[in-house]
Amino acid sequence: MGVNFWPLQALSILLVLGGLGCFAVILHQRQVGEWGAVHLVFALSALAPVTLGMAWHVMSEAPYFLFSMAALAALTRWASRSASLTWLVIALIAAALASTTRLIGLALTGAIALFLWRRMRPLRWLAAVAASFTPLVLWFLRNAVLGTAATGEYASGLMPTSAGTFVRSVAENLVSFTTSLLPNVLVPGLSGPRTLAMFSKWRMDFVPSIMGAVTVGVVLVGFVRVARTHSDRGVSELYVALYFAILLGTQFALDGGERYLAPIFPFLMLYTWQGSSWLLQNVPGLRSPVRVSGLMTAMIALLLVLYLARGVQAIVHPVRDRLPDVTLGTTWLRTNTPTDAIVMAAGPREVYLYGQRKVVPFPPPSTNHAELAQRITCGQADYVLVRARMVPGVPHWDDVTAQHIVPTFDEHPSLFEQTYASPDGITRVYRIVRPESMDCEPTSLDFHQGA
Repeated sequence: MGVNFWPLQALSILLVLGGLGCFAVILHQRQVGEWGAVHLVFALSALAPVTLGMAWHVMSEAPYFLFSMAALAALTRWASRSASLTWLVIALIAAALASTTRLIGLALTGAIALFLWRRMRPLRWLAAVAASFTPLVLWFLRNAVLGTAATGEYASGLMPTSAGTFVRSVAENLVSFTTSLLPNVLVPGLSGPRTLAMFSKWRMDFVPSIMGAVTVGVVLVGFVRVARTHSDRGVSELYVALYFAILLGTQFALDGGERYLAPIFPFLMLYTWQGSSWLLQNVPGLRSPVRVSGLMTAMIALLLVLYLARGVQAIVHPVRDRLPDVTLGTTWLRTNTPTDAIVMAAGPREVYLYGQRKVVPFPPPSTNHAELAQRITCGQADYVLVRARMVPGVPHWDDVTAQHIVPTFDEHPSLFEQTYASPDGITRVYRIVRPESMDCEPTSLDFHQGA
């Protein structure tokens, strides 16, 4: 294919290692538990499948993880040495970089603003907040000017469209958190398909949900204990709380939710450790430090076995092999279209990377297929790429593609000439035919040339 991802993968690994180093600084600075326990928390955080996946896959989580952890580490050091502004400046710069890397960085900048409120004079506080928020504001302005070409379909599908869908989305996210997502990230397989199938066979479908709720309860206990113990330097807890609040308010739970927890996973592991230790110490008959230590050791050994098993599974059966082939369609575009051709597709950035053509996203879907056909035809694109949804399993279209995009093309064959189709018919390339008689209103679709 001529596309070498190894340099990017090496960079991603280095970024995650840097983020883990910053997390180690936070643990050391805050003195959470005995040094041996700190080592174990760090080891579990580093070897967890979600962390290894963040390091291996080339995605924006890796740089965000480094920037966010660097900001928290620097701010933690500044809180213990308030006379030195150097650490505060480093924290603000890192937070600004994090917030412009991923939108969830709003949780970090918001946590820092709240954290500094009682520690700085009003004018200095305003200057610090402005320094961390200005790059994010400029980024929003840039996206507003460029329109949907800057964010593709991601931003438009992020927030619910009405109060009713918002409430339903929050409820779905909350259920997903407590019954499957968070438990499965911490304990691989706890709420996985095989576990669910096993208990369903035994007519005990409620057991995985109970185990998930208990796991979340342990995390919450640990969160409260750490927040109370380090209330003077609790910026990390503010950050985690705001992070979850933003996730609950967005439509994430049903699509790739685990990757969104990767940047805060080390804190989740810390809270799990603290919560488990405290609960075991308060169980009648287990108050002996020796017994508690033995049980904690057994839990760690079990987790390490699960983490290593999941790692081996990822090597033998990598997720990439179970995803739709992104080269289908993009290779045809790269070899059969003019170099200045513009392609309309979902996921503009990866299509640009593989197809080496300028890419624009689809316009918002419409139940009026004639109107949608006109908007696509009157845009700047010369070709349209229809492809499978990028999730493991049998290749299939997402709802928008299946219900609106493909039917629109089928209903208007004179406007969309199919020039390529994969053997299964899922991936297709259409050439847009613009009749001279078509009356096109001014269209402001800008193309995106890659990240």
